[in-house]
Amino acid sequence: MKKVLLFIFLIAYQLVYSQYKTFKIQWGDYFKFDGDVLYLYENYHDSLKETFYKIYDDSVITAYDSKISKVLNDDGFFHSIKLSDIDVKFNLFKEFKNEAYIINNAYRKNCYFLKGDSILVSESEQNEDLLQQDLGEHKIFKFDFGKNRVIYWADRLGIIYKKNKELITNFSTLVDLDGSRIKNEYPLKPKESFNIKTNFINFGVYSIKRKTNAATNEESYYIIKNRTVLKSISLKYFNKISLIAYDNHTLNFYGLNLKLDSQFSFKTITIGVNGLDLLIKNKIKHISTKDYIITASRTIGGRGFYCGNVNYYTLKIGRDITKFVDGSRTDKLNYIQTITIRNPVQNDSMLFVDHKKEMKWTENGGFDDRILIYYKGKVGLYEIILNDTLMALKQILPIEYDEIYSLNDNVVLKKNSQMDFFDYFIKNKKMRFNKLSYENSSFFRYQKIDKKEGWIDTDGVLYDDE
Repeated sequence: MKKVLLFIFLIAYQLVYSQYKTFKIQWGDYFKFDGDVLYLYENYHDSLKETFYKIYDDSVITAYDSKISKVLNDDGFFHSIKLSDIDVKFNLFKEFKNEAYIINNAYRKNCYFLKGDSILVSESEQNEDLLQQDLGEHKIFKFDFGKNRVIYWADRLGIIYKKNKELITNFSTLVDLDGSRIKNEYPLKPKESFNIKTNFINFGVYSIKRKTNAATNEESYYIIKNRTVLKSISLKYFNKISLIAYDNHTLNFYGLNLKLDSQFSFKTITIGVNGLDLLIKNKIKHISTKDYIITASRTIGGRGFYCGNVNYYTLKIGRDITKFVDGSRTDKLNYIQTITIRNPVQNDSMLFVDHKKEMKWTENGGFDDRILIYYKGKVGLYEIILNDTLMALKQILPIEYDEIYSLNDNVVLKKNSQMDFFDYFIKNKKMRFNKLSYENSSFFRYQKIDKKEGWIDTDGVLYDDE
């Protein structure tokens, strides 16, 4: 009898602790998850009623008293989402049943699948051969807002919801902290036929095997049929019906039968955030890779560690310079400090490098220590050294330039009708261009001082028009 009771107890225990928890939350018009804090916004007369919820272990509590705001508070890494925009009747466990999903960003492949009915497992494949970085197991919580709208939160990862019939996440492990290209939404794609364990890709009647050179970390791909290696291929992207391969200034599209569908010859190619940019006959051709899976890690910028529970800061240039400290996410008070400049520089006005009078950052990053100082029609660049309520200014460039501005996150200098990028000028002490423009690609368009025109890529290589 004791054995039977023990057996029943163990079954009941397992059922209780293997099920995910559901939290019913009042309906709102907008929501935002940042770390383990849920922000809910409800239309209230001509304003918004803002309510905060915080996850503690296996419970959710109202963290702070509701407050009335005129506008959405979209500070931080993730922006607010309209609750009525997400799909109805979303069931994560039905979507993930017997399926794995993959996210391809510029750094690695991230694979997600279920373990039982309350755990999301995440694995990551880096550039090394067969290396698996196990990101761990994450408890899943369901948030039910009513009106058939639900989202799921994975511990230490972020949220999953469905929008326009597409699975969306804001997983913190995917956030790019180096620069301003912070994405609020990452689509989860079916894993398709990629086997993260064996490094094989199934493609119609063929298999494609990946091998990595341990010394150079370079990847090679071989097409196999009936266990016979047919040829090598410079594979870069794939999906169920198409392959993209390129090397030696030629890009090829292959169909399921490995027949060449189309081909492009290019002068140079750049991997952008949303696809490939090819320089072909003095023009830029963009090829979208949205519906493809990337074969290898593509490094664009650096990475950092993201933590949601940090202070948020705002430095504002007005009649005085003030710093606002938002400590609400760390259970601390909000306060404003007046900043004193220890060595003021004579000026008509000051702006941050993005030509704004306000700069926001967090303890995770985002602080730009450069400031523009204008005086008598000229501008100079100075370094900000901020220590609590004291600020020191250190000259980087004297106040003798006609313009200093940011062009797609690159600082550009202009003086006497000549211009160049800050990094190049500091190193070479000369300017090369009369004109510079950003053309919504991975390239900048230029006109040299001698009137020659062309393109400059992300590595700073110049390609004069032919």
